[in-house]
Amino acid sequence: MLYISQANKYRKRKTVDLLILILLLCLISVSLLSSVFISVYADHDCIGHGCHICVMIDNAKSIIEQLIRLTTFIIVACLFVLAIPVLTGSFVISVIFETPIKAKVKLNS
Repeated sequence: MLYISQANKYRKRKTVDLLILILLLCLISVSLLSSVFISVYADHDCIGHGCHICVMIDNAKSIIEQLIRLTTFIIVACLFVLAIPVLTGSFVISVIFETPIKAKVKLNS
């Protein structure tokens, strides 16, 4: 029974990893396609007010700016989470993964 439980955990972990990879690839492709669109149509024949290509370029710029903000937030959050144990002097991350077997604690039942 324990083996089946571990197999299910492994399968769920692989599914989550696959979904994260797909999301990452989508974000990268959106940013690259937006950049390509801007570079291709940057020197278009603008008709002035109400130009549809200018509106699409502005939308692409907005998407890139939002992705930059998202990336910055994720990096800052990761650095913050990693810096807390160092700044406080307590290594919370190692305590979370501590098990009775690793700590060699004798359990009286």
